[in-house]
Amino acid sequence: MTRALSLTCLLTLAVLASGCVPETGYPAPYGASITGVTDITVSPSVAFAEEADGYALMLVLDFGVLDTSGVPLSGVRMEFLSSFNGLVLLPQGAVSVADPPPPPEGDCEENFDENTCPWYDISSGQYYTLANDYGAGNEDAYRPNYAIIPTDNRGLVRLYGLLDAMPYSTEDSDGDGAISGDELVFSSVYLTASIAYATELIEIATDETN
Repeated sequence: MTRALSLTCLLTLAVLASGCVPETGYPAPYGASITGVTDITVSPSVAFAEEADGYALMLVLDFGVLDTSGVPLSGVRMEFLSSFNGLVLLPQGAVSVADPPPPPEGDCEENFDENTCPWYDISSGQYYTLANDYGAGNEDAYRPNYAIIPTDNRGLVRLYGLLDAMPYSTEDSDGDGAISGDELVFSSVYLTASIAYATELIEIATDETN
């Protein structure tokens, strides 16, 4: 462990000495602000009631960082945190457009396995694959609800949010107590976007919760 830490320190010093931006970016200066912050409303879907089933909503979120004069800041560290593990946070390089799965598609519908099945975006109808087993449909999946991404040379960050599930309760709509007859009522999920001296909260809610 001591050797690993020493190597990390040496690499960090080398990066700083070279003038390059660290992989995680620099802290934003005091007074900097975050742009692109807006609450999100999605249509309720039964797909949000189950995690790792291959059905999700792919959110493409663009943020920026400005200094006190309104100038975009590049190489600034942005941190993101989701309030619920059903919202998986992904850097831009982790998401790729995919072709529909070859028949029989029922294999992916009934037994979703990301090694052979792409994710289906319930809004656009597009299929996606995720790098490095992000959000994979198995117990060993890496489903991060935290991400650090530096702003690019335009002062922007693109974050992908795989909204796989939302917390919910049920309302008995037919009086028989059967889950099949219940109405799903989804609760909001929250995304926090932060820089050194500023934090913004984004609410992701279904139509029925607004």
